[in-house]
Amino acid sequence: MPVREDSLLRMVRQLARALAKILGLRRSGRLEEAAEEVAAAMSSTAGVDPRLVESAEAATLAAMLSDEGRRRAVARLCLERAEIEMERGQQAASQVWRRKAMALWPEVEARSADWLSPGDS
Repeated sequence: MPVREDSLLRMVRQLARALAKILGLRRSGRLEEAAEEVAAAMSSTAGVDPRLVESAEAATLAAMLSDEGRRRAVARLCLERAEIEMERGQQAASQVWRRKAMALWPEVEARSADWLSPGDS
């Protein structure tokens, strides 16, 4: 297996493990720990400083992450963070995280258009 595929598979496996852990924490109501796990996964899985992801504008973030695999991993983790914020009752924060995810992975937009206007449901 070529090195690129091997590293991509390793990242996918790490992301899957992290998402499973985050989901478990969310289901048990441990939202702060879930948010911490999102940050840890951004660092360990995608090699991105979670403080940078949190503070950067969506377009800047998209420009910085040129590797598609890393970009999609961070996008998926941003969606998890958006869900955590929504569960905390922080709708505005949730929308910020969703916009970051959509900037990093435009295909997300087609599936999440209703997330940006929850008042319409």
